[in-house]
Amino acid sequence: MQTEPANLSRHLVLFDFDGTLTQVDSLPVFLWQAVPFWVLVSGTVKFMFQLPSLFFLEKNQRAERAKAALMDVFFGGKTRQEMARAGSEFFKKHLLKMLRPEMLDALRSYRDAGATVAIVSASFDVWLIPFCKAENIDLLCTELLYENDVFLGRFATPNCNREEKARRIRECYDLNVFDRVIAYGNSKGDAAMLQLADEAFYCLPNGQITKWEST
Repeated sequence: MQTEPANLSRHLVLFDFDGTLTQVDSLPVFLWQAVPFWVLVSGTVKFMFQLPSLFFLEKNQRAERAKAALMDVFFGGKTRQEMARAGSEFFKKHLLKMLRPEMLDALRSYRDAGATVAIVSASFDVWLIPFCKAENIDLLCTELLYENDVFLGRFATPNCNREEKARRIRECYDLNVFDRVIAYGNSKGDAAMLQLADEAFYCLPNGQITKWEST
């Protein structure tokens, strides 16, 4: 990892989460840890019956609907408190073990140098809020929808992936006030975010970091 200057107070540093900060996708692990086995089995069967209706959707919409259907099957009707408790327990017991140590060190180095640091992720606020609060950084992610503190099985925001990542970043930050924007990602879903950056990095599956070049 490159050495950064001591003061980065006018830098914005953006990190994707799954596959960039973590070694594996967090959603399947969360489901495995937060859902009782018998519910996981019966819910998976129920979810499979919903798959045919998703095949005719556009790719990005299909991914969003599939994620919403998963969350609805396993957590629809749960209270906000129950979801927050599940996310907090997952963060404390499992999420930290999934992180890439070198990427977590990089995130903390930017933060401690005074940069504005944000996670920009398609993953859910349920477990990302505890992580970002613990690290004292910003969060842009896919948010769950509640009514009267009950999860409705839908999203309050669009799936925070691809162009939605760039839209959310521009919505939250005036990029012109920063001297430099730096971004880290690991997939095509991060391309729109990486294109916003003055300096962009791509995280390979083996943990190596390379410069990202727009194609």
